[in-house]
Amino acid sequence: ISHQNGSIPLFLKLTKGRKFGYDVHGILSIQKEYLHEKAARNKLLFYLSLAEEKYIYKYADVINVGSERMMNFLKSNFQTSAVFVLAPDGLLRSDFTEHLDSEKVKLMKNKFGIKKNDKVLFFAGNFKKFGGVHYLVDAFCQLAGQIDNLKLFLIGSGQMERYVIRQIMANKLEDRFVHLKQVDYRLLPYYQQLATLIICPDMANRYNEMIPHIKFFDSISSGKPVIATGFDVLKELIPANKGAVRYC
Repeated sequence: ISHQNGSIPLFLKLTKGRKFGYDVHGILSIQKEYLHEKAARNKLLFYLSLAEEKYIYKYADVINVGSERMMNFLKSNFQTSAVFVLAPDGLLRSDFTEHLDSEKVKLMKNKFGIKKNDKVLFFAGNFKKFGGVHYLVDAFCQLAGQIDNLKLFLIGSGQMERYVIRQIMANKLEDRFVHLKQVDYRLLPYYQQLATLIICPDMANRYNEMIPHIKFFDSISSGKPVIATGFDVLKELIPANKGAVRYC
């Protein structure tokens, strides 16, 4: 069973005849954003992976996808005889009233200098270009001059990290910006409680419009207000009358 990377199972299939199942976590042929500001070596590795991708779909025996849109895209754009398994991500329960230690939340607010009247925009996820974190940072920089108590709390790192830091420094907003590269996933609900508003700023592209990301469900499960990009695949998952998500 191959999670995201198919190189080894493809090799075993071609040399030993071993069957394999491939769990799709990206489609390189429509995600050229990965090349943004990459060094020559990394660009070469990307194109090698891109060439390999079509053979993974061609020889995989089972392909696990997260949405019907993704399944239809793969069937239409790649030569494959695989059996498709549709296993959408989602929320494992409807009740999100899990008790959190209020004292721990209070200590975290003190640690990061978050005051009672602060308005905190929050994002946790990979800083991929198609994840749109740079749009969130641009919006924060524009709004910060109008809203004195606005702060930005980001958890993550990656492709757009240098852009994020440059923008914050250029606008002299370091004292209103908190950035953690990585946290214990079990503590994510506590960090989310520091937010006034959680943002999932994914850019409109074919991949994002096929599949909702785990960070979206993490955000919804926090019980906090969430703003997400208005993809149909998300609207189908969260009924409008739930009032859980605002689309923009």
